[in-house]
Amino acid sequence: MSRVAVFGAGYVGLVTGACLAELGHEILLLDVTDGSPTPRGDRAGRLAEAAAALECLQPSPGAGPGK
Repeated sequence: MSRVAVFGAGYVGLVTGACLAELGHEILLLDVTDGSPTPRGDRAGRLAEAAAALECLQPSPGAGPGK
């Protein structure tokens, strides 16, 4: 499969990365911030989002194309 970089770890970027990973692509998810509050919350909130995204992007046992 392909290696894909997704820029932006907001709602669209997370879902896009997770869906592509589930299809078997290798995903690099990048989000650029200086640590200041974002429209969706403070730094602690962003860290929680990043942890959830990482969990979503971890391959599940038996995952792969068509599974």
